[in-house]
Amino acid sequence: FFVGFFVLILTLFRVILGKGIRFGTETENTTGLFVILVIVAIMLIILLIMGIRNLRKRRKRIFEMITEHLPSK
Repeated sequence: FFVGFFVLILTLFRVILGKGIRFGTETENTTGLFVILVIVAIMLIILLIMGIRNLRKRRKRIFEMITEHLPSK
């Protein structure tokens, strides 16, 4: 999973940054800033999704550990 995720992120960066981020005129600065903000937003969304996923896994493991050690009736 991690390798596939890593390849996907590298591919997205290559596609987005393939033409380069141009700075100079006001239009180019706005476009460059937009591209940078999109990249940062994508990274934050991915981190959020991975954090939520890990939290769910952790809660599930804790629940399983607790129910496993409860006395049976």
